[in-house]
Amino acid sequence: MKSWRRRWAATLAGGSLALGSGPLLAVEMANITVVDGAIPEVNLPAVSIDPGQATPNFFVDPALGVGVYPVRIGEDSTDDFFNGVLLTTIRENHARTNSLGQQWFVANSVALADAHSPTSAPSDGTFRVIVDAVGSGNGYGTSGVANADVAAVYFPFSEGWIGGTTRSGANGGNPNAFSSLNGIALSDITTPFSALYYLDVPGVEDSRRQGLVFANHAKNEDNYAAVAPSADGNHFVVSIHHSNAGNLEADPFAFVYVPFGTPNVTMASVHGASGLNEQPTVMNSSGSAFTIVREGAGTYRLSIPGQSPTSGTLLMNSGGTYALTGGYSQTSRHLITHQADGNDWIIQTTDMGNSTTPSFAQTPAADRGMAFQFAFMPFSAPPTGPGANPVVESFKDKVLGFNVDVVEYDGSLNDVPGLGGSVTSGTAGYRFDFLRQNRGDFSVAIDGAFPALSDGILFASVNQGLRDNSLTGGERAYGMIAAGDAGGGWEFATHIADPGLGVASSVEFNVNFSAVLIGGDTPFHKAANAAQSGGQLNVSLPGVNALSDGVLVAQVWGNNDDYAVATPASDGSGWAVTTYDNNTGQSNMTVNWLYLPYTAENLVAGRVTTDGDVLASTNPAGFTLVKEAPGTYLLTIPGKTPADGTLLLTPEETGGLNDNVLVYDTAPGGAFRIFGVDMVSYEEKSDLIFPTLEDTNFTFAFIDHNAAPTLGGSYLEADFNQDGIVDAADLAAWQGAYGDGARDGSDFLTWQRQYNGASATASTAAVPEPAAWGLAAVAGAALVGRRRRR
Repeated sequence: MKSWRRRWAATLAGGSLALGSGPLLAVEMANITVVDGAIPEVNLPAVSIDPGQATPNFFVDPALGVGVYPVRIGEDSTDDFFNGVLLTTIRENHARTNSLGQQWFVANSVALADAHSPTSAPSDGTFRVIVDAVGSGNGYGTSGVANADVAAVYFPFSEGWIGGTTRSGANGGNPNAFSSLNGIALSDITTPFSALYYLDVPGVEDSRRQGLVFANHAKNEDNYAAVAPSADGNHFVVSIHHSNAGNLEADPFAFVYVPFGTPNVTMASVHGASGLNEQPTVMNSSGSAFTIVREGAGTYRLSIPGQSPTSGTLLMNSGGTYALTGGYSQTSRHLITHQADGNDWIIQTTDMGNSTTPSFAQTPAADRGMAFQFAFMPFSAPPTGPGANPVVESFKDKVLGFNVDVVEYDGSLNDVPGLGGSVTSGTAGYRFDFLRQNRGDFSVAIDGAFPALSDGILFASVNQGLRDNSLTGGERAYGMIAAGDAGGGWEFATHIADPGLGVASSVEFNVNFSAVLIGGDTPFHKAANAAQSGGQLNVSLPGVNALSDGVLVAQVWGNNDDYAVATPASDGSGWAVTTYDNNTGQSNMTVNWLYLPYTAENLVAGRVTTDGDVLASTNPAGFTLVKEAPGTYLLTIPGKTPADGTLLLTPEETGGLNDNVLVYDTAPGGAFRIFGVDMVSYEEKSDLIFPTLEDTNFTFAFIDHNAAPTLGGSYLEADFNQDGIVDAADLAAWQGAYGDGARDGSDFLTWQRQYNGASATASTAAVPEPAAWGLAAVAGAALVGRRRRR
């Protein structure tokens, strides 16, 4: 009987286990050594486990063929499939040579004797480690088989590991009922399209930060699996890659979920490259201390003090999500392997090429996600069951901000190592990493996760005046910024405030910026990717006077060199938002917008004329604003500097001024110097006319990164128009929103309670009687239960 089964039975019986020949282990693992036969691609290899390179109950039996190694957990192998998951990783970086002098790269799988198109439960549950030659265009033989040393780990279901090995009834079919799963149901595995699988692991709220899924292709075929958290953190994504890694192929797969913090596991998710030296960044990790550094193209050195390649097993997976909107990630087509180098591991990522491009070692692209992941488990103290899922705070109810300095090393390079930078300051208690770096395209990870649209909306400003990149071969210009999420997480797009005559390299621009994430569950009125209609977007909020009650922040959505202008109606009924392309012509871009009422706590905001006069604002004693020079304004907030927060600026189209963008810089003493930049047309650009500063009507809002605006004590759920009080105007707002489904009867009951309650802000207005239809709706809503909204 297997050791973990003995322990499980003893536990059920309430007995104790005597220590015999060694500790009774839950996870079984080994480093398997394979020696080629006389003709490597023909003769059977010799397969063995070196002394001390396995736990007591892990065995490997004689090879069944080149690249086919049956493994056994305990005396009987036929039930291994039903009782646990086997996962493997190649332990060789360099391709072996066959009898013809050809070399190949290899990928690893796990398979059963009848894994091809299974239509029933397997008659033999024995796992086989499969090694195949992969990649096209390399000139290797056509046999498709190969040999390699392998690391293998078996996770028994009895100890609570969530995972399994899927099976499908047809080649290219979806997982079927004959899969062997534990802690996860077939309904938790969905297939948005062929060869791509979403895993919804029970208990995981954010797949980006709570744990890792490791996976293998699970058929005797030259494919491999890549795995990563989805961009929104809702699930894990497993993609099965064909030997020509640019293609996917639907096949069974094996997987296990390992929470961060699992005892006796050192594990991490790693971003592949950023900055001048393209060094990796650890996104999330747990277990023992370790270091990982890049030593060359696609080559990393991993060191775990006190451990070595002979003291345990190292599992790895390539990362990179496969976005429905953007196709496969460049990272996911990298094969990942490792091999020993003294007490360290040399990890290699290999781009598998395509039918015309050979495979080659490559540092993974700086995507908005992890490049690869690893988990090391020691033989001396292997893990038993999985740890509890770590608790992580949601971003959705937060307002988080950060400042980024962008460094251009070489303006002729579009990607790393041509640029780099860092997050110089941000909300206390959070870790910010400036990782996704491509000229003019940037993303920042927060606590190891790139924010997605499901987390909230990112707003940003260029916090640098005239930027001079000419010494590195770039531009000397003012900047502009937009932000959007095309499915892979939020990305900032910075461009020069200059049309560039259609030359992309001169439009994209490396410039410093500041940003703030407004969580999706925060109570502020906001929208992302809002479309225009008839040439503009009209934003009207019930009970809000656009001239006097607050500011509307408006910015262009997506990777675009356009900008937005928000102009309040003369009667205060709302704002007209229009967008312009990178000159003086109107465009029709979608928009991100945010309404900030002047009554919000910790907010400094106002509406300013071209002369620097403040028309409406938060407490005027909290700041001073003066016009310094044409197109230049000085904002002073006592005790605050640009290092403390983000200043959001939106131009107005008042007085015919519709072609200005706004940036700011740090003035002596820590004040904010605001510039109105007059855009030039294509014709002016061709005449070498440079953008100048021009007086601008605008609104500003300062978001303190550590004391973010909140509706705070004045905010109540029934304050529907967010003016700081619960009064008759909120009832009107409720009635106006009732018909479109945005409010229901429970919202009216909340208004009624808070209007009369002691916690409501004092008001002398009489309580109006709801319309008859409103009362009927309230009664109907009460029948189906109450629902609270913010």
